[in-house]
Amino acid sequence: MKRLAVAFLLALAARLAAAQTAPVECTLNANDAIAQVFGVPATEVLAQAFGLGLTAPLTGYLVAYCVGLLINFWNK
Repeated sequence: MKRLAVAFLLALAARLAAAQTAPVECTLNANDAIAQVFGVPATEVLAQAFGLGLTAPLTGYLVAYCVGLLINFWNK
């Protein structure tokens, strides 16, 4: 029984030693971690929402202003 336990422990130690020497690549993305923990959207989503919230009203205002200028031009 002791021989089996010693063999198991040696095999486990060899496996752990091999696992520790293998290079580990970190694939943690801070945006994903923040989104999962706090429910905050990723930076790309926030940028898209800000772009839509800024460019859509600004574009609408500029179009309305230009239409008003054209109407004013033709009324004179």
